[in-house]
Amino acid sequence: GQGPRPDQENWLEYIGGLNQSLPDFFGPQTLPMKPVAVDRTIAEWEPVRALLVSISLRDALREPRVFGYYLTLIKAASSFVEVGILYGAQDRPLVERFIKRIEESGIPSETMDRLHFIDTPEVNFWLRDNGPVFGLGQNGGLLVYDNIYRPLMPELEAWKQSPIDVDSRSLEQDDQAFEDYKYVQRRIESTPLYVSKFIRELFQVDSLLVRPPLHLQGGDYMTDGQGRIFVSEDTVLENGGDKDNLERIFRDYYGADEVYILNALPGIAAKHLDLLMKLIDPNTLLLSEPPALATGTSRANKRLIKDIGIIQQANEDYLKRNYPELKIVKVPMPPLVSEDLQVYLSRIRTQIFAYVCDEIGISYLRYYQLRPNTPEKNEMLKLVATHLESRFKKELDFSKYSDLDLMARAYLDADLKTLVDTQSDPKTIYRSYLNSLFIRNPQGDSSWLLPRYAPRNEEKAEEFASMEKRVEAAYRSAFPEAVIQWVDSDAMADKLGTIHCTTITVPQVQKSKTATKQLRTKVPAEG
Repeated sequence: GQGPRPDQENWLEYIGGLNQSLPDFFGPQTLPMKPVAVDRTIAEWEPVRALLVSISLRDALREPRVFGYYLTLIKAASSFVEVGILYGAQDRPLVERFIKRIEESGIPSETMDRLHFIDTPEVNFWLRDNGPVFGLGQNGGLLVYDNIYRPLMPELEAWKQSPIDVDSRSLEQDDQAFEDYKYVQRRIESTPLYVSKFIRELFQVDSLLVRPPLHLQGGDYMTDGQGRIFVSEDTVLENGGDKDNLERIFRDYYGADEVYILNALPGIAAKHLDLLMKLIDPNTLLLSEPPALATGTSRANKRLIKDIGIIQQANEDYLKRNYPELKIVKVPMPPLVSEDLQVYLSRIRTQIFAYVCDEIGISYLRYYQLRPNTPEKNEMLKLVATHLESRFKKELDFSKYSDLDLMARAYLDADLKTLVDTQSDPKTIYRSYLNSLFIRNPQGDSSWLLPRYAPRNEEKAEEFASMEKRVEAAYRSAFPEAVIQWVDSDAMADKLGTIHCTTITVPQVQKSKTATKQLRTKVPAEG
């Protein structure tokens, strides 16, 4: 059902029902609140005090490409604003090592003084999704929206992390994996609390935390700061499918006048608007074209590209009908990233091996669970080899293309070339030029941080250079004076997000007398 309006008398009873329905999730730090008096939301092109980024220090120190991405991002942003780096409690021992690596890169000391490290219980790469969004209260104070962060698809996937399926592990292992996932998610869910605390302490501004009964990932949210909010059908789905109720929550909590609901990306990807479009001023929207076709694009990806074209045309038509004064500027998108041939072949080997195991009465799941070079596993391998030699009248080698092709024709009813061409990727890597960030500091200096992608496989450098020229022209249509800074983003694109996904900006608001007074309050001595 739709539930009561938040301003009704039975609001507390409604929240109590939510808490009972999800007792393992809601608590003092996550329970939704009643609405507060809101003036408006804050658009991304308004002046900001800081850029925030969440970094798994362990991953960044271990993966040079990831560290390089964050280093470039920090350098680009810190010349305009303060930079807050959120890290997880498990990475506390690595903070000084990370700082040392940054210093060794040649960042000047005055830039280091603009970096602030923020201790949080847990982080992931995607601060845009699990961090807050911002608004202004009617008293002029900063509203920090702590929306529910409980992504449903990853939660379902937490039960099937193995390459085979859920049955490849014991039930106890599945339960433990799910509990571990929920534990981490609950800790990540507290991120807006620490962001709000950081804002109060460093910038001495009034910030009020607001928790709507709303699941919203920041990558799927846009606002013009004037009463318009844009989300995708994926946000509708995550909130139970009731569009009217979703619009009501945006009106009551965000002060929205209009809510625009657009189509999300197809494929196994982050289904967020910030990969498809970007509002760069109140009347200008950048809209991504379908990914370019590359040499050797698979049948599955060709169909996906066609679907993207249909979706984007529907989005464009919808916006022209419902927001006719909006100027739409088209921006190119590089080709989809396909997996390496060897990855496809490995997947085909696994399928064939499982069929052979079934044919001779061996449990493939048991085989998968066994450690390499154990007597039982070696015996299974011997039985499979003997069976194949008996069936094909020759000794076969799974690593040899011609032998694998022979087995594919027998067990999968197709040759290897056909199988590779019709395989679909387990995830869809979109390299979007719209997953960008705008920074305008209180002094009026501004910059676009744009993701750069290197050509892969048979892609041509001159084609990417041509796309970048079009991209720069599109961004300059709104803020021609802004400095454009490109950030190599392939490392993060492979993880399904780039600049916008990994950052948030803290809006500039007036310093609060209340906050200043609170900071001067003496803390009683212990004991």
